[in-house]
Amino acid sequence: MGMIFLRFLSRMNNLTPQPPLPWRGGEIGRIAPPLHRRGGWGVRLLVLGIIFILNTSFLPSPSSFLLNAHAFHTSITEMRYNPKEKAFEISLRVFTDDLEKTLSINNQNKKFIIESTDKNDPFIEQYIHKHFVITTQKNQKLNYQYLGKEKEGDATWIYLEMPVNEPIKGSKIQNDVLIDVFDDQTNIVNIFMNNDKKSYLFTLKNKVFVVEF
Repeated sequence: MGMIFLRFLSRMNNLTPQPPLPWRGGEIGRIAPPLHRRGGWGVRLLVLGIIFILNTSFLPSPSSFLLNAHAFHTSITEMRYNPKEKAFEISLRVFTDDLEKTLSINNQNKKFIIESTDKNDPFIEQYIHKHFVITTQKNQKLNYQYLGKEKEGDATWIYLEMPVNEPIKGSKIQNDVLIDVFDDQTNIVNIFMNNDKKSYLFTLKNKVFVVEF
């Protein structure tokens, strides 16, 4: 229990986990003589008291362990226009565990473990095409290509490329990625074009915005 507590503090403070405590199973017999040779019942009761403390007062409650997970759900998307290629280079950053849970719910509870080199791209591509949609003023859907993904820490980057042959002004962006699973999900989209920047915040109540440049 003591080791679990130290590991919890280590993760919360971004520290390197400490080595095992000396009274963890198996260790005490190698580094110290048996209890009955070191003070009898007095020492034995002292050790039991320490164990009791570690199992009650100092061990975080189950709710405390939730602090180790992110307490909010959000994504960040950058759309950068490349005039040479006449295309938007799009990168979408989401929390990996949120993506795994969402893919699972959308695929008959199939278990997903996201890695940079896994075989989950078809599932991610299908989901993104459904929940990240851009349409023109004429209500025509703009197609984009799914290029792949990359896991980085607790997040996953998703890369897209969208050719554009007409001004994007007046186009509509729908971004309800992960909102179908997390009702508190917020999705930030930053658009960079011709030395200008526009930012939009998508939520459960605001899933679509009109691009204004």
